[in-house]
Amino acid sequence: MIEHFVTINGIEVAASYSERAVKEIFLPLLEKLSALKRRKAGRILVMLAAPPGAGKSTLSSFLRRLSREQTELVPVQTIGMDGFHRRQEYLLSHDTVRDGRRMPMVEIKGAPETFDLEKLTEAVKRVAAGEICGWPAYNRLLHNPTENAETVDGDIVLLEGNYLLLDADGWRDLKQYADYTVSVAAGEKLLRTRLISRRIKTGAEEEAAVRFVDFSDMPNVRLCMERTMPADLQLRLDEDGDCHMVSGEWDQERPVRFFSADDLEDGEIRLRLRETREARPERRWLPAYYFDICLKNGEKIGNCDLRVGHNEKTRIGGNIGYGIYPPWRGHRYAAKACRLLFRLAGMHRMGYVMISCDPANRASSRTCEIAGGEYLGTVPIPEDNEMYAQGKRQVMLYRFETAAVQEACCRTDSSLRCSACEL
Repeated sequence: MIEHFVTINGIEVAASYSERAVKEIFLPLLEKLSALKRRKAGRILVMLAAPPGAGKSTLSSFLRRLSREQTELVPVQTIGMDGFHRRQEYLLSHDTVRDGRRMPMVEIKGAPETFDLEKLTEAVKRVAAGEICGWPAYNRLLHNPTENAETVDGDIVLLEGNYLLLDADGWRDLKQYADYTVSVAAGEKLLRTRLISRRIKTGAEEEAAVRFVDFSDMPNVRLCMERTMPADLQLRLDEDGDCHMVSGEWDQERPVRFFSADDLEDGEIRLRLRETREARPERRWLPAYYFDICLKNGEKIGNCDLRVGHNEKTRIGGNIGYGIYPPWRGHRYAAKACRLLFRLAGMHRMGYVMISCDPANRASSRTCEIAGGEYLGTVPIPEDNEMYAQGKRQVMLYRFETAAVQEACCRTDSSLRCSACEL
């Protein structure tokens, strides 16, 4: 683990990041940003969005540090959106309504409506245009922003904040000014624990901290988790706080050598390769396998497919699709087919795969659960996605760590034992 110590808003933070995350995520990210800068004459603006408690300020600080430790990287300057809180006087004198109760805005300080979005937008425009300009910071002692607390003059500027990718009126317009976007997600339990601990460190009693977090912070957490737009790089924290990549642009549309895939069977079903298709970058289509799902006797009972790699389409549509014909449903054939596809994904060195399903399709989500998926949440479908044109508005996302899933399946459900489990 790599230790990182920083003071965030007056609170001393001791963080640690795994060598795996640094090698597989953070350094490739900084290399990509440096490459973007070398191709672009002007400044690169990166937006990092994450819910309260996800450690976005700490991660930004760590990325800044890494960018200065590697001579081949372009140094990153970090700034935050907290300096755009509305002034305390405004929040005390203006009301809002939450849960049917009218209250001063100061009681929900940190919610989107307590920020000066118009002022933030104008500042973001100046930074994106490459201007050398002042930037405000939030002073927790004064409970107010301090204007021009720092000067923005970096070649790569990383702006972090809760709502930079929020899919809401006004907020969604910010994304257009970014050259690259990053999002971080995490489970509610982890975030709530972190937020309560952070509140106690400011001097609050535990009971008061719990009450504040549950009333003020957790609605903002849920808003971020449910309404954050897809980013170029999507990260997720596990229960131990370690960072994992859900999808990233350096993993897109790689040249693929298709395998024969003639041994995908488990003694009960087999996958019969129907066709393979090369990537079509102009449509953002990844290389793909298409299979018939068959019983041992060769009878076709459904179909499935695997898209190799990750891009913005697989963030919403997933890597795997499947369908079982009605007469053969109820035997967990879809989950078993997925597990065989995990084996094929592993052959392509895909450390994880994504599957998405309609929230109304309980059978499909149950298949993901049986196959060992981690539920990441229900997310909105972007308007430029083909599924939106089909009338769909949300998808449930599941992530599968290919090696971990294969190792766990025999312990959790012996009916899923298959040749893939022997990896």
